Amino acid sequence: MCLLAFPLTTSAKDMNGKLGVGMTQTLGGVTGTSFRYWVTRSVGIETTLAVSLLERDGVRSATTVNGSLGVFYAFVQKRTANLSIGVRADLGFRTAPSAQGQTVKVVDAVNTETVSLTFEATESTLQINAEIPLMVEYFFSDSFSVNTSFGFVIVIIPDEGKVLNTSGTGTADKAGEIGIGVGAGGLFGTAGFTYYF
Repeated sequence: MCLLAFPLTTSAKDMNGKLGVGMTQTLGGVTGTSFRYWVTRSVGIETTLAVSLLERDGVRSATTVNGSLGVFYAFVQKRTANLSIGVRADLGFRTAPSAQGQTVKVVDAVNTETVSLTFEATESTLQINAEIPLMVEYFFSDSFSVNTSFGFVIVIIPDEGKVLNTSGTGTADKAGEIGIGVGAGGLFGTAGFTYYF
């Protein structure tokens, strides 16, 4: 009787109510700190966030915020590994002053010919990618896991240029391009880890 009951209690890992923090690389080009919460035994919500600040010459600066939001369903659950399918949106937002300046004459009583260089208004770029990832998550313990993803991704480059860096199938680089990838991802290209509390 004990032998029959043992496989039932250890056949699948129960993730219900578990919260994890780690690092994730999405198919759509977001790499950052991830937070994953399993609402039920099979359904999890994941968000990823990364922020980059750049300053040049003490004047010009750029701010980039990348993030993703996804929902996963673990349709195969084992003691040491789960296979999940999800839907995820990847967002990249960048603000930066224009690379070109404009010449302005400073008018005052002493010198009316002095010229100064001022930067044009800040430009903002928003990129949105979409993906349907298949994620394999391997558990080394109840608290630590590694994962990798592959699947379907749509990469949409805005007219202002790309914000999110994607690789593999479906990669698009030029403004206005749309890339579609099937089987995108790889063993290490989309690898991540999660520590569960």
